[in-house]
Amino acid sequence: MGTYYVTTPIYYVNSKPHIGSAYTTILADTLARYHRLIGDDTLFLTGTDEHGVNIMRTAEKLGKHPKEFCDEVSAVFRKVFDTYNISYDRFIRTTDEDHEKVVQHVFKTMYEKGDIYKGEYRGFYCPKCETFYSPDELVDGKYCPIHGIEVEEVAEETYFFKWSKYQDALIKWYEEKKAIVPESRYNEIYTFVKNGLKDVSVTRITVPWGITVPIDPKHTVYVWFDALINYITGAGYPFDMDKFNKYWPHVRHILGKDILRHHAAMWPAMLMSLGIEPPHKLIVHGWWMMGGKKMSKSGGNIADPLELVKEVSQVAGISEPFAVDVIRYFVIIDGPQKDDKEFSMELLFKRYNSDLVNDYGNLIYRIVGFAKKKGISEVSPVFDGEYKDKLVDIFNDYFDRYRKAFDEDDSAEALRQASEFVKALNKYVDETKPWSAEPDVRDTIIYYVLDGIRLASLMLMPFIPTVATHVLELIGASEAGDWLDALQVGKLPRPVSIPVDMKPLFPRVDVNKYLKEIEKAEKKEEKKKEEKKVEENKVDIIEYDDFAKIDLRVGKIVEADKHPNADKLLLLKVDLGEGQPRTILAGIAAWYKPEELVGKEIIVVANLKPRKMRGIFSEGMLLAATDSSGKPVLLTPSEYVEPGAKVK
Repeated sequence: MGTYYVTTPIYYVNSKPHIGSAYTTILADTLARYHRLIGDDTLFLTGTDEHGVNIMRTAEKLGKHPKEFCDEVSAVFRKVFDTYNISYDRFIRTTDEDHEKVVQHVFKTMYEKGDIYKGEYRGFYCPKCETFYSPDELVDGKYCPIHGIEVEEVAEETYFFKWSKYQDALIKWYEEKKAIVPESRYNEIYTFVKNGLKDVSVTRITVPWGITVPIDPKHTVYVWFDALINYITGAGYPFDMDKFNKYWPHVRHILGKDILRHHAAMWPAMLMSLGIEPPHKLIVHGWWMMGGKKMSKSGGNIADPLELVKEVSQVAGISEPFAVDVIRYFVIIDGPQKDDKEFSMELLFKRYNSDLVNDYGNLIYRIVGFAKKKGISEVSPVFDGEYKDKLVDIFNDYFDRYRKAFDEDDSAEALRQASEFVKALNKYVDETKPWSAEPDVRDTIIYYVLDGIRLASLMLMPFIPTVATHVLELIGASEAGDWLDALQVGKLPRPVSIPVDMKPLFPRVDVNKYLKEIEKAEKKEEKKKEEKKVEENKVDIIEYDDFAKIDLRVGKIVEADKHPNADKLLLLKVDLGEGQPRTILAGIAAWYKPEELVGKEIIVVANLKPRKMRGIFSEGMLLAATDSSGKPVLLTPSEYVEPGAKVK
């Protein structure tokens, strides 16, 4: 019996999960299930990442305490994982008390070693991925290379990790261990580190929602530094070293390519600082794409995993637990294990029809249907010889490749081998022709086809556990026992009762009909949106005297700053030709930097009653039009006009 430890990234709770985040967890689950089946002492860790400025801001917008918000979203992740039959051993949260203690222990240990020191950070920060970037890493000098949003320029006191100190050690580890797969990701991170590392900020002084730095309580730990440590928290470090020493040498991190640098360069360096061996292996997958773009909430192209289960169940006419297995099957065999892959319901149902309806489901139903037609309710093999030997040769060939794939942590290839074995079983039926054989030979063939179905179902257990268990129950092979011992030809109990009353496992989906219905529904929805837009754009007619009451004037912004108590608001000082500038608050902070507005002329509603907003009175309102992306575009004169001039 061996030992196996597999992790997923802990998922950031700034938004709810989509099928892209579920994919990583399903991938890890297949590995954990396989290793438990072969008798390995297995630990499987997943969970949620719950600190940082992004979560703090999101919670603030919703009027909630960050912990309350995290509790709600973390529960949704857990619900998704439980729905998808994820067999995790621990669902860790970075707000867990034991994890906070481990983070503080790690920080203090690295500080006392001299690998963490105080300084000042000046640079560019993306609040979406909570990552610092150098100017040459930005797109067009100001946009995050991952999220495409404008970064924030920050300057603050911070503590740095001596990342640069470990550059040579990282290069040596890469070259000796080749622990990062696939090769394209290995080459990417090798080049990144070879080009030089700079010490990295690991604390924030302006983000109260985080783990307090033990040596300086006005600082909190940088969210990525905190999050990465979960992998050793879950394994017992440093308070249960027997557990840690058992599992850590065998750890596999499953992660997406967008978080490669954190996991393959920063994390191993942190471990080296602690005197811990870097991870045994990092398995880096690509992205699920939808419409040619990475699946993401901000991109508006996500597939909700819970809604997806309902959709598959309804369209295919199967139970929701079976629908879960259909999705698990699809995302593993067609997923972006190495390269980016497109996600669509069309591709999902085509795979469902080809593999689960035509091959696996049809194999079972055709042999049972044949037995029912012949009035056969149970069989035992009479002539073991050639029919058994033929199945042994077929099975051993595919099972050897299946095990080799799992030995290499390649779930997709293992599933392909199981799927190919099912195809080979269908061919076995075609070649042995039970329908034209003598009764004793016929019964022998039926037995070995059912035994092959048993073997295929055992191979499919890590991927579609609900369906595979159901099939094993149908053919009387569900008794618990040693999985590897059961994976031998001829282990199906004799005589075997044939489930002649079974219904087809997987009804066929008319994909073309489904796509037409989707297109029709989308057109109907688009029409509703257009009608709503027309309704919203209808102009309410007012009298001229009503309009004449509005005092519109040209104003010049002479000062601009952020509102001290509201992230969305800018505090503007506007010259309206009145001697003293007015204070005007505007909800445009997400689109305009204060320094960009100084000197700009705008149009102001000058006779609005002053209104208190977050403790400050606003003495007017600026005018703006909203573009198709939702950005407010300020209305300005086409040429210079004296401040205070009336707009008529």
